[in-house]
Amino acid sequence: MDKTKTANIRKKACETYRKEYMVAENGNRITLGQIHWKGRAYPVREIDACNRTFRVSVESLRDELITDMRSGIYEAMEACEEIDGFCTGEELRTLPDDELYKMYC
Repeated sequence: MDKTKTANIRKKACETYRKEYMVAENGNRITLGQIHWKGRAYPVREIDACNRTFRVSVESLRDELITDMRSGIYEAMEACEEIDGFCTGEELRTLPDDELYKMYC
């Protein structure tokens, strides 16, 4: 495979971000976004704390990024650096921002 095709495949695998607004099971309004990696959408949540925005996503994305970093895909390392913590999908959808921040950031 030539370098152009490889670069295009990696470019398609890189993240795109989209926000969804929802109400968590505990009644708090949260914003879930999505990171698209290798054709699959993973939820991500932004938390505003300490004059900084932290991003938390699911453990399955972390596992996929680690595998790709081991395979030498540089974009996986860049995407992983943009995420501050990883948790389960249930925790991402239900925990309030302050608890999620204390646990994973």
